[in-house]
Amino acid sequence: MCRHKSPQPNTFRLEPENRFSVPTVRDVILTVLSCNLGGDVYEVDRAREQTKGLAQDIMRRVKALEYDRMKLVVVVSIGEKRGQCVHVTSRCLWDLQRDNFATASFHNEALYATGTVFGVYYE
Repeated sequence: MCRHKSPQPNTFRLEPENRFSVPTVRDVILTVLSCNLGGDVYEVDRAREQTKGLAQDIMRRVKALEYDRMKLVVVVSIGEKRGQCVHVTSRCLWDLQRDNFATASFHNEALYATGTVFGVYYE
């Protein structure tokens, strides 16, 4: 006799119950970046691990917001600030009614950081 869980019945819902909130997620990103990088200086040897840690912290906090039926992608960039201008852009193919993103940037005297969270709806 095979024992397995029976599949969950389809809810036939086409909309998430808890929608991705751009202002809320933007605040999460900004809080994580500013709290962790406030007095830091740019160190090329640490940047890789810093970006990973920041992305994980942002992901953990956004997951705690319990957006249902959302796949989350977090991207963090850190660079040395030397008077240059930096533009970070992205392009996605998605559902304009259900998918969304939030982005925030932080800078101090020595570095800049940008974090973006993409929330992609899945059925």
